[in-house]
Amino acid sequence: MDISLPNMNGIQATKKILLERPNIKVLILSMYNNPTFVQQTLEAGAAGYLLKESLVDELRIAIELIMDGKNYLSEKILSSFDFNIQEKLSQPYEPLTQRENDVFEKLANGMTVRDISEELVISIYTVYTHLSHIKQKLGIEKTTDMIRYAIENPLILKSSISVDNT
Repeated sequence: MDISLPNMNGIQATKKILLERPNIKVLILSMYNNPTFVQQTLEAGAAGYLLKESLVDELRIAIELIMDGKNYLSEKILSSFDFNIQEKLSQPYEPLTQRENDVFEKLANGMTVRDISEELVISIYTVYTHLSHIKQKLGIEKTTDMIRYAIENPLILKSSISVDNT
């Protein structure tokens, strides 16, 4: 499974596939060496995460381990993170609500709080409340860091929305 797909991202697709076919084993093969994507895909039920730059031998090993019921994370992923991946994965990821996602996306696209308030027909204080919740969920302190985060991780907004089970 790739992270970047048309209509739905790989995280959402993994959730949907595993809801319908829980015995399927999903291995993410992605160009994104991003701890948030790794966390979200594993929480979605993927059995492994491998970078596209990996060698064919590593792909074979990952498939064999996953078929044996084990999980697999690429060594390049583990070595590139400046934190303990197991510690990070043990902390539950709290996805953004649809409204938080709307606010975050508009902010990332350069809209002011007042513009967001007017477009979404909510008070400025409600926008600030949503921004506060987003910061808490993403572990970000400053609004400028949120914007930078959104620019550097464009799929975060798309992957935060829950999959419709219907």
